[in-house]
Amino acid sequence: MTKQEIIEHCRPSVLPVAAGNLLGSGFYCSDFGLFVTTARLVEEASAVVLTSEHFGRVSARVVYRDPVTDIAFLILPPALPSPGLALSGEDMPHKGAPASAVTCMMSGWPAVHQGSVDRTDTQANGSIVIRTQGITWPDAGNGALLDENGNVMGLTKCELVEGKPNGYAIPASTLREAFHLYQPYMGELALRCPSCRALVLVNDRQSAAVCKVCGTKTRIPVTLPHAPLTGMPGIVEKALNRLGIDILTSRTDIDAWSITDSGTSTLLYWDPFRVQIFAFTHLCNLPAAPAAIEGLYRYLLEENRGLGNSPLRSSTIW
Repeated sequence: MTKQEIIEHCRPSVLPVAAGNLLGSGFYCSDFGLFVTTARLVEEASAVVLTSEHFGRVSARVVYRDPVTDIAFLILPPALPSPGLALSGEDMPHKGAPASAVTCMMSGWPAVHQGSVDRTDTQANGSIVIRTQGITWPDAGNGALLDENGNVMGLTKCELVEGKPNGYAIPASTLREAFHLYQPYMGELALRCPSCRALVLVNDRQSAAVCKVCGTKTRIPVTLPHAPLTGMPGIVEKALNRLGIDILTSRTDIDAWSITDSGTSTLLYWDPFRVQIFAFTHLCNLPAAPAAIEGLYRYLLEENRGLGNSPLRSSTIW
């Protein structure tokens, strides 16, 4: 597959992930019906924000995480269009096989880094990873490692070791093993014990604190990726919440929000220096002829700042 073919193939499935101040990406897996990313990216969050050109910004629940293999599963909201990527049928790719690392940052456009499979390594914790050659790290980041047919060979990730990028992929066989373990408890919150590798469920209060198999203390994060705001931004968010607007997906900064309703986007900004809240939105369905909208522009100017001595002519509107 060419780079352009890979981009078109992955655009609906490889999406950017925002977990607080951390940014990364992951992919929707059609074999699992779950979104796959790294546990290190989601960290302490119980929900993260996904962005897609198909459904905008949505919150996704983190339902499974494994700190050893660094795998996390997310559940998308129901009724969302979610075309996914299929896993490769091979447990481990052979040396020299073509490989494409696909990521998607906040621009929403997938980035493709092509190379080939070099070898498999065993990490200090016993997990097996895929090493590649020809792929630029850390540019590739976390996302999907695809074979020549566009199927997922692994979940890519990159970490700094002694100041140098260390990139590799968690193989599809490890992803498949994690899913088979979690599948009977689909929808529940779970954490894989770092000691005995048993599954710890959050719906059992005792097992949320102590693994029933080996007694290791575990904790399933229940925090949101955005901390509550104070002052005027906090008041704004309380008002938005009362209107039924999802704060998690609408907040773009500590003093800015983007709200979409019926296809129309409204941007809210709190200016602490002017002590004002500004709202911006796009005008829709305006007449094409400048003369036909002179009255509308005149009204807007009068309501906002007043015309004063400024001349307004239809020929100067555009």
